[in-house]
Amino acid sequence: MKKNKKRDYIKIGILGGTFDPPHKGHLYISKIALKKLRLKKILWVITKKNPLKQKPSLSIKKRIKLSEKITSSERKIFVQYLDDKIK
Repeated sequence: MKKNKKRDYIKIGILGGTFDPPHKGHLYISKIALKKLRLKKILWVITKKNPLKQKPSLSIKKRIKLSEKITSSERKIFVQYLDDKIK
């Protein structure tokens, strides 16, 4: 008979979007998710373009920079993007 081992999982949330621009609403729902879902961290994954909208008003570089600024004092919220060539 096999014993069930308790596995250590890290609960991570992902909030994806264009963040055009990032704002307090993004921050608010991230904080609520951290608390209600007992997450260890949340990743803000910034996409280049929303397929349902026209061209973004801010460049991807600007959206990344603003997202990093608005989350700079949050120790559990991290900004992520997939293309390292952006910076």
